[in-house]
Amino acid sequence: QIHYEINDEGKENIFIFSRNLLPLHEMFPEIADSIKYICAKNKIKSIIFDGEVLSYSHDQNNLAGFQETMQRRRKHDIDLVSKSIPVRYVVFDCLYLNGKSYLYEPYKLRFEKIKNLIFIR
Repeated sequence: QIHYEINDEGKENIFIFSRNLLPLHEMFPEIADSIKYICAKNKIKSIIFDGEVLSYSHDQNNLAGFQETMQRRRKHDIDLVSKSIPVRYVVFDCLYLNGKSYLYEPYKLRFEKIKNLIFIR
């Protein structure tokens, strides 16, 4: 999951969590930057996305395995490692948006929120 908010002082907070709720935000700075861009572009104050981090193989033509993606966790120079193990975040659900929970809304509505926020038209 990705949790994003702008607090009362205008500071952006972004947190990326694994399925086990382990913090991963320092491991994926390029994903954090993309989420910040999307939120600024759409004037979003708070959002929770659910999705999957996917990494690409070194030749960029195939998806890499989970183990290769998780190698980033053990690296110290994330900026350098992010070039050798590039990732993308694939959003598949919008759970919360600007103070409103979408957990009990139909998936079709939640998917429309994602399309309106992310997909380039």
